[in-house]
Amino acid sequence: MSDDPLDVLNLLVTEAIFRAEGLARAGSVEAASAYAEVSRYEDALAALHPADDIEGAVARTGAVAAALRAGHYDRARGLASRYGADPALSEGRRAEIAEAFATLAQPTVPDRLRRLRDDPALARRRRPLGTGKHALFDRAA
Repeated sequence: MSDDPLDVLNLLVTEAIFRAEGLARAGSVEAASAYAEVSRYEDALAALHPADDIEGAVARTGAVAAALRAGHYDRARGLASRYGADPALSEGRRAEIAEAFATLAQPTVPDRLRRLRDDPALARRRRPLGTGKHALFDRAA
């Protein structure tokens, strides 16, 4: 393996992408954190390449898309804003980032339900259906 930091980073992002996509296909709750890792690596690559370079442009688009897939919408908006401020970023890449927001910014209903089901913070707040002072069908036995 090369000692070149760019080669190492390219290898890391490639492995992270395969991992995230595999976890997403399997429906794993860990897919979001894997996509967050992809976004961090892509952002690091973007910092090493100018926006008008193909690798830099792809990394910028990838960083935003991965942040959206991770559900990190504020991070995605921040990256898009930072990258969009660079006049060297092509109109085509700007359109790709906008398209990522249009298609990925709103989680699907199954994604929302899966997060509600699997989020440990929310699990502590759930109670069985039909219990509590506002339950519609609470009846004394």
